Amino acid sequence: MDEMTNRLLNPPFAQDPPVKLDIDAKILGIIIAILSAIGVIAGLFGLLALIGFSGLLAAVGASGIVFLAWIGVLAGLVADVMSLLGGWQMYQGIADGKRLVIYGLAIGFVAQIVSALGYASIGSLILPILVILVVYYLVVISRFPGPAPSV
Repeated sequence: MDEMTNRLLNPPFAQDPPVKLDIDAKILGIIIAILSAIGVIAGLFGLLALIGFSGLLAAVGASGIVFLAWIGVLAGLVADVMSLLGGWQMYQGIADGKRLVIYGLAIGFVAQIVSALGYASIGSLILPILVILVVYYLVVISRFPGPAPSV
């Protein structure tokens, strides 16, 4: 398991990325924190909507699929909170924030798949998964600004 998490946090392309971008980790961190905060708010509204529709769907007899939707929404909330905290830490210059963001993205990846299975909408996976993968790539290749060069 340790090797797998190490590979997730430090993938082979991290040292020599195929697309060379100069991404400031502090700026990326605040962007991730803001978007994750919006995701937490949207997830809470989604949770409320799911609570409202759960009774209706259970009455119809679709409670097995609703269970997957519950797991997906709750895991998505956990992922958003982790990304929010990690993004804030990145903004503060704490390098460990990247780890939290990457774990949040990994949980979000799984949550998207489980939610799509729960809502029976596999076609809606494409865009969220692409966004997660692009953000993961940006987090991995982002660098914290170093000390100012002495003249």
